Amino acid sequence: MTRCRDLRGLWFSAPAAVVYLPLIAIPLAYSLYLSFHYWDGRAPAWTPAGIGNYLDMVKDKVFWRSLAHNLALVAFSLAVQLPIAMLLAVLLERTRRLGGFMRTCVFLPYVLPTVVIALVWRSLITASVPEWLASPDWSLSAILLAVTWRFIGFHTVLYLAGLGMIDRQVYEAARIDGTSEWQCFRHITLPLMKPVIIVSATLAIVGSMKYFDVVFLMTGGDPDHATELLATYLFKMGFVHDRMGYSSAIAVALVVLALGTTVVMLQLKRWSDRRQ
Repeated sequence: MTRCRDLRGLWFSAPAAVVYLPLIAIPLAYSLYLSFHYWDGRAPAWTPAGIGNYLDMVKDKVFWRSLAHNLALVAFSLAVQLPIAMLLAVLLERTRRLGGFMRTCVFLPYVLPTVVIALVWRSLITASVPEWLASPDWSLSAILLAVTWRFIGFHTVLYLAGLGMIDRQVYEAARIDGTSEWQCFRHITLPLMKPVIIVSATLAIVGSMKYFDVVFLMTGGDPDHATELLATYLFKMGFVHDRMGYSSAIAVALVVLALGTTVVMLQLKRWSDRRQ
């Protein structure tokens, strides 16, 4: 029965895959091939480079610094963004008056245009603390704050959906036994929300690894690469410094990191589903 259900799911997804996969597979194969060549984006011929671009990447201090910033964004998302989203979800789930309005307000930053978010945050920071974005020591914290503000609402909605699937009778039975609110949250909510939390964490990690737009619009990776991410760095290498092969090598590394993270998180989700 399970095998039939899986095959049926594959057949239903086949039409979308026929359209979607070429849009992913062809550019990815093109980037992989280009990463083994030197090309400035204009010359008619490509110069074979072997693994030269990847060797340059290993020796590039800015690449490793950009990767460290991506990892900092991942850590901040997991340690700050997701717990705040969970707290908001629990509070909103218990809110009866103006609940719909408050949920809309929390989710609103996620649907705002990226340009609006970047310009508003840049204007606010420049007007209140002008040296914040100009400081190599503090500019990354401004980026973390803006990114967190934007995506908290998205993860809050995910958690609200998960909370809505928990049977209220479980909480009622626990309260009859004298369980406190914290014990209910720790021993009932968190275990039952584990699959949703894993999905949310996966989206946060992959999104943090490939994040680009707000950072590029707010700081462009400056000052002195203090806010540089892998996505902004590969963009500069390809379209500013005319190193398309090296840019493609960074893109391939970014895809490998994101794909590896996704595989690990999916395995965790399957393990969690089996335990339940």
